[in-house]
Amino acid sequence: MTLKGDAERLKQVWHYIMTNQDRYRYVIAEENGKILSTYNIVIDPNLPRAARPYSVIDNVITHPEARRRGFSRAVDYTHSL
Repeated sequence: MTLKGDAERLKQVWHYIMTNQDRYRYVIAEENGKILSTYNIVIDPNLPRAARPYSVIDNVITHPEARRRGFSRAVDYTHSL
């Protein structure tokens, strides 16, 4: 699998994500060093609702060879926060 796009831009975005972990989280499931499934969490500080933040789970992706093995169901999403 290859990432499409400008490599330098991808590095910049990844650096931004990694330096703002109060807003972004990435979680992976791996087996024998191979990434099988991943998802990201975006945390919105949210001014309404008494300024309580909320999160959105997005881009839940599983490698085709690892599908139907329960990775999405097995993830403890609350533990990731």
